Amino acid sequence: MPTASPAPPPEPAMTLVSRRAIPFAYGDRPGPAVSSGPEWLLALRERAHARYREQGLPSTKVEDWKFTNLQPLARLNLTPAPPLPLDRARLGAVLPAGLSGPRLVLGNGRRLTELDDPAGLDAGIEILSWADAVAAAPDALRDSLDRAVAGGQPLDALNAAYAEDGLLIRIREEHKAEAPLHIVHLGSSGDEQAAVAFHPRLLVLVEAGARATIIESHIGLGGGTYWAQPVTDIVLGEGAVLRHVKLQEEGVGAVHTGLVKVTIGARASFDGFTLSLGGRIGRSEVRAVFAGEEGTCLLNGVYLGRDRQHMDMTTDIDHAVPRCRSREVFKGVLDDAGRGVFLGRIVVRPGAQGTDGHQLSRVLLLSDAAESDTKPMLEIFADDVKCSHGAAVGALDADALHYLRARGIGETEARRLLIEAFAGEAIDLIAEEPVRDHIRARVAAWLDRAEGVAA
Repeated sequence: MPTASPAPPPEPAMTLVSRRAIPFAYGDRPGPAVSSGPEWLLALRERAHARYREQGLPSTKVEDWKFTNLQPLARLNLTPAPPLPLDRARLGAVLPAGLSGPRLVLGNGRRLTELDDPAGLDAGIEILSWADAVAAAPDALRDSLDRAVAGGQPLDALNAAYAEDGLLIRIREEHKAEAPLHIVHLGSSGDEQAAVAFHPRLLVLVEAGARATIIESHIGLGGGTYWAQPVTDIVLGEGAVLRHVKLQEEGVGAVHTGLVKVTIGARASFDGFTLSLGGRIGRSEVRAVFAGEEGTCLLNGVYLGRDRQHMDMTTDIDHAVPRCRSREVFKGVLDDAGRGVFLGRIVVRPGAQGTDGHQLSRVLLLSDAAESDTKPMLEIFADDVKCSHGAAVGALDADALHYLRARGIGETEARRLLIEAFAGEAIDLIAEEPVRDHIRARVAAWLDRAEGVAA
């Protein structure tokens, strides 16, 4: 399997904010919930814990977090999340409609096997819980945790130290999975007066020549306060293909800081899409590194924010080897006093000749109080490359609105058509029709609730 590129320099030292924000993360050792297991695992957790203590919770002084302030976490007396009791009836009420196929469920970061639906799961896909993977696939877990310690991302290290459960998903060599695998993450404080945190970790290994689609839904239950801090670590072997869709619909009081890491082998392809519309703070971060030549990375997404929500899309594509291709299209729609962030970086390493990388970010502001921060970045250290980026922030096109109204379409419907078409440019890039239809429906539901845009 390919390996990641060398780690970047450490982030700035821990601040007082991080000490107040996560008190349970600051003992001499990781917490008791994760202090058991084989010696190698305990040693790696210790290293991850020390790495996080060294770096601390990211502040706005860190470039990648310049526009997203985690200060609200500092005002919470966070504790590890309790188990999430849930029955099938309640699960059925919150599951995304129209997404069929095998399903795995985690609640507050813990596997809920009684709510799984493995029907249709291909024999070529191996699925292990964290506990089973420790015994059956220790090398794979060790590699993932090593990457977390060495990778320079403090929240990745925190997750590695505190993950109580998760999944190892292996798509075996040359296997072509027919149905998408749906992973449902459910979050709840369990008590609207409490504030809890959970740190699920997924390791996805797509072996050489394999092909699969994975959908991750992050769904909030109730109006309580919680911090969801998931990490999905994806490794693609030579010629592997993975389509990954993330749907972030956390609860209104939640903070979501999700990280998807992708290592792309030779001639492998990653096609990722993110829809983000939940939580008080919703940050979805994707970091991809090419570890083999002639790889492809497609990162697309839509984020929707209102009512003082803060929505952050951060991407980093590392062209570490020659002759790889990347494309990004991100669309943001912000209403009321919603704030959106797009921070996208493409780096072309010395010697990565033949790189082809393009990035596009566009944001639509539906009110004068909405705010957008957009920062596209190209860092190029090779001369034979084709790279570009574009970014735009603005209101609805008055001429287009006038054109529709002149043809007898009411203002509300005309605005809605323009907004749906704007977001649709990114949604149309999703390969699976059922997923496209579901995301269009979620955008339509968001518009139904928007003041002045309701149907």
